Amino acid sequence: MNKERPQTTVAVASHEPIWGYGLRCLLQAEADLKVVAEANSADELLATVAHFRPNLLVLDFEMPPSGQMVLAQLCAAKAAARTLLLAYALESDQIAEAFRAGACGFVLKTSDTRVLLDAVRALIAGQCWAGDKPAAERTLALRGFAPASQRCPSRSDYHLTPREIEIIAAIANGCSNSDASEKLSITLRTVKHHLSNIYEKLGLSSRLELAVFAVNNRWDTYAFDAGYTGDRTRSYAEVT
Repeated sequence: MNKERPQTTVAVASHEPIWGYGLRCLLQAEADLKVVAEANSADELLATVAHFRPNLLVLDFEMPPSGQMVLAQLCAAKAAARTLLLAYALESDQIAEAFRAGACGFVLKTSDTRVLLDAVRALIAGQCWAGDKPAAERTLALRGFAPASQRCPSRSDYHLTPREIEIIAAIANGCSNSDASEKLSITLRTVKHHLSNIYEKLGLSSRLELAVFAVNNRWDTYAFDAGYTGDRTRSYAEVT
């Protein structure tokens, strides 16, 4: 039986040659990966990607002038390679900016080599990767890391009713079910019924996920404050 798998072309980019060499050897040892190039500077990386057109790029985020600038240059050059970032540490805002700039995943350099290889194969399969596990774009949005093009979707995309939007805003502003019931002049049972529908429509499973999703997508500000009791006269078109 033929156990061979098609090879994915990979480029490695690090400003530390010895570290880059070790990474290249690790990846090259995998039968389904073919390291076609190694770059040690931003300029060399851009030329490498343009020439070899690798399927995957493993990029040292500490590469000068900065990982963020390198990503911006790759984006400007319309590089098609899916990019996996490696770094010793990343702040949440750095991660968010990196995903918005086109990165598809990140792994900490202190991770086990198996995590790196799992991340590489996740990106090859079209997934995203966040730290030590695969992450769907919806999960990235919940964490605030999703690319700009994947964030702030229209409420109409999820077929939410005006009442459901009111409840989402209430939850995002810290209201309990009882608070929402009182402020919106509906029964507690009705609030729970709407929440069940909301979870199903958004593909979420908890009020915490709902609150984070709403804040990240700026759905928390829709016509809701401490004294708001709802406006039954507004049309769906007005709130989407």
